[in-house]
Amino acid sequence: MLFVDSSAFIALNCPENSNHQRAVKFVKSLLGETAKITTSFLVVAEAATEIRKRLGYQAVLAFLARFEKEGITVFHVNEVIRLNAKDMFTGHEKVKELSLLDCLKVATMHYYGIHKVFTFNAELDELKVVRVPKN
Repeated sequence: MLFVDSSAFIALNCPENSNHQRAVKFVKSLLGETAKITTSFLVVAEAATEIRKRLGYQAVLAFLARFEKEGITVFHVNEVIRLNAKDMFTGHEKVKELSLLDCLKVATMHYYGIHKVFTFNAELDELKVVRVPKN
């Protein structure tokens, strides 16, 4: 399984994004693979907000419609994930850039046994996940 972060969704949908070409190239490399694509509702909300700001209402509607069409599994945060994320967040005192949202993403991944994340967010390296594409 592959977990997709908001930074990847934003890069894929916003041509002016500095990671757009890398994101498109990575997705093309996945064609033909049978990896199950997953994300969380919090990631969808974060990406949708940013896409709406940058590209407008019609673009965000198209983005949201793709989840059902493309069969992307969207997980929701439960109490176990929330508590694990809080422990993760409070346990990384020296990482100033780490957000609680980052910890919620990784706690969701851990809960569902997912190890790989499609992201351009380097802060996730602190949380011991496999980030793709590689730099």
